[in-house]
Amino acid sequence: MALYMSVTTIGPIVGPIISGASSSVSWRWPFWIATLIAIAGLPLVLALPETYSPVLYNKAIRKLLKQNAPKFDIAAGQHPQVLDSRLQAPELKPFNAREIFLRPLNLLVTEPILFFTSAYLTMGYAVFYLMFQAYPQVFQRFYRLRPGIAALAYLPMIVGVIGSLAIFAAFTSYHDRRTRAGASWTEKEIYRRLPLACIASPFRPVLVGLDCVGIDSPSGASDEWRLLCLWFPIAFHGDGKLFDRRISTKFGFSTRCCKHDEVDRSYPAATVG
Repeated sequence: MALYMSVTTIGPIVGPIISGASSSVSWRWPFWIATLIAIAGLPLVLALPETYSPVLYNKAIRKLLKQNAPKFDIAAGQHPQVLDSRLQAPELKPFNAREIFLRPLNLLVTEPILFFTSAYLTMGYAVFYLMFQAYPQVFQRFYRLRPGIAALAYLPMIVGVIGSLAIFAAFTSYHDRRTRAGASWTEKEIYRRLPLACIASPFRPVLVGLDCVGIDSPSGASDEWRLLCLWFPIAFHGDGKLFDRRISTKFGFSTRCCKHDEVDRSYPAATVG
């Protein structure tokens, strides 16, 4: 989960860097590069294995039916002999619109922890993507940097995300060692998920750069942009742990609110916001 969240955070950050460097050549190049990246990634998407449990269950039923049912003539009144009790079970409906759309809303309304965590993550996502609108205004308008140079200001964000991934890995290693040692506190799942989220949460509203950008950027001094960039490794260091732990905690909680064979359907509730 930590690696996944790091990759999905670094991806949007790399985009403006590529665009800023290529736009100086031609306005068409950012679109061509985006198209080439999408084409290169399409085979990976098509090759992803199926993981949705109702679909896997239906495939298993059909496979057993094909293997165990002898040839028969329907016109002659012959029917396949059921050799496995699972073949008598009806197939599941993988795409039940009512469950897919109403289950997340039901969890948000009935579970306060999911509601407030979703609201917090909504603010986090909003601030994160507003940065992409604020950066050109700050570094190009106030500091008068070229688009290619201004885009390099996104690099400190990547440093922060990688730092959060490293700390997450260190905590996971510590938790695993304590688990093998038989520490009683590791038996509770909540102590695996929440500590990093509690540490990271204050970074988002306090140090993410809202105050720093608001205070430092209007002056437009030629040398202050370097100091402004130094805040972002700290901010996105907390941001990476925040998104990983909050979403992981929400997903873990939401799966406990559903039946085992409906875990996948609860995932939208863990990603709202």
